[in-house]
Amino acid sequence: MLPESGPPCDVVVVGSGAAGLRAAIAAAEAGARVCIVTKGPLLYSGASASANFSYCASFGYFGAGDTAEAYAADILASGHGLAEPALALRLAEEAGREADIVEGWGVRWRRDEDGRHQLATFGGHRFHRAIHVGLRTGKALMVALGRRTQALGIEVRDHSVALEVLVRDGVAAGLLLLDLRQAALVALPAGAVVLATGGNVAMYALHTNPDELTGDGLALAHAAGATLIDVEFVQSYPTVLLSPPAARGLHYPTGRLLGFGARLLNGKAEEFFGRYESVPIQQARRDALSRAIALEVAAGRGSPRGGAFVDASAVAPGMLRDVHFEGYFQDLELDVGRDLQEVGPTPHFTLGGVRIDRDGRTDLPGLFAVGEVAGGLHGANRLTGVALPEALVFGAAAGRATSAAASVDRKRDARAADSPWVAKIATALRPRRSGGTHVGEAAAALRRAMQAGAGVLKSARSLREALAALDAISPALSDLASRQTGLRFNWELARILELRHMLEAARFHAVAALRREESRGAHLRTDHPETRDPGWRRHQLVQRDRVMDATIG
Repeated sequence: MLPESGPPCDVVVVGSGAAGLRAAIAAAEAGARVCIVTKGPLLYSGASASANFSYCASFGYFGAGDTAEAYAADILASGHGLAEPALALRLAEEAGREADIVEGWGVRWRRDEDGRHQLATFGGHRFHRAIHVGLRTGKALMVALGRRTQALGIEVRDHSVALEVLVRDGVAAGLLLLDLRQAALVALPAGAVVLATGGNVAMYALHTNPDELTGDGLALAHAAGATLIDVEFVQSYPTVLLSPPAARGLHYPTGRLLGFGARLLNGKAEEFFGRYESVPIQQARRDALSRAIALEVAAGRGSPRGGAFVDASAVAPGMLRDVHFEGYFQDLELDVGRDLQEVGPTPHFTLGGVRIDRDGRTDLPGLFAVGEVAGGLHGANRLTGVALPEALVFGAAAGRATSAAASVDRKRDARAADSPWVAKIATALRPRRSGGTHVGEAAAALRRAMQAGAGVLKSARSLREALAALDAISPALSDLASRQTGLRFNWELARILELRHMLEAARFHAVAALRREESRGAHLRTDHPETRDPGWRRHQLVQRDRVMDATIG
């Protein structure tokens, strides 16, 4: 099987969440011919639509102190010394402008009688910065971006799996993809490639993201020769429902409820946060809440399912209605104002990723990364409400920069005939032998290993056990075969191929987490409980088969 040659484009964007669409729009507006490659249908792929509430920006409503510089300082403080100042300042300076732009495209931000944004606040922010569209902020943003994408006539290749960034003479030259709709392996020449594939928390058995976020972008960038940064850091959402079974894994917005009188309790009905942190729980960032719950569980004082309880009985009914999805909880027969809710920290956001500059450029010419797949902005912990502005600010910046890069190299050759993916696909399409391992079994084994050994709490022993389990899974990849023989909508084949990416991304994380011998932000080591060891105030970079240290800034 030889790849077909697709029509050349100036910019190919991999992923159709908020970051990918914003990059595609910016590039198209600058005059580039753009193609979006996405696993699912447009507007139904990626994690952006699941962002319920906030988009944080500094609008200066609170006087001279409410500045972009103050916002950037809060991002840096949340990152525990590892967030990149230049990236933080760019986001803080441009988040408000991007909010205004998407409002012009149809996002109806909630405003008060004076026309100012309705604002909320979160732990780690010194000012009220969270603007919103009720509890549908992510969905509203995606609808507006989708309409703008269609209005510009941007080509979309949906139901397609990105396999390889094609590199020619040390420059990104296009993308090799499996188009399941057209039943073809396609080499798509491009002057620039933007990775907007999201994170890799689907490598865990329990997580908060769509299962399609399997670390593809990390693996694609690494294989092409780009540098990864801070891949040991994965942020947990501190209070995901652990029970009842039908609700397991769903967000529970404890952070907002704590400000209205809710309490966080251990299995003995004790408030415990003060044992671990000196700040009031209402001001706690996500990493602090996750750490407190995880350590309380490790001390034997957790809830029956390994978490804690939220008591919202003191919260006024009107506040509960404002904070919660009423129908959502009623359908699950949960009375959030009366019953204790069992919650626990669960992997939620990939903090590290592909190393970028202020325009989303990687160190491979012609390759860009935006959104959750990019690293450096957040350091060891992400400030709440920053994910959506990150997607828009850096998506727009990269889109503008890619159009300039593509204009120089539009006719670059994108050869894929010798790609190793040709042989991998042929192997996966051969007849499956009786009793062979199924891709679902291999993926489940990987996720169990990562959950047990590289989850919220980890140690050298647990991480080595996880790595050993990953090594045991690796040989099985060559034995996996699809029960369907053709390419058209062969999602079993797609899962086999993306499992290779997920395995690689999981290994990046476990190796870097083993090497970082401290606890910092979202990285919690039971064998190194000291927090923020000054000797570890440095990035870890992954380049080819090496992990090395780098300074901040």
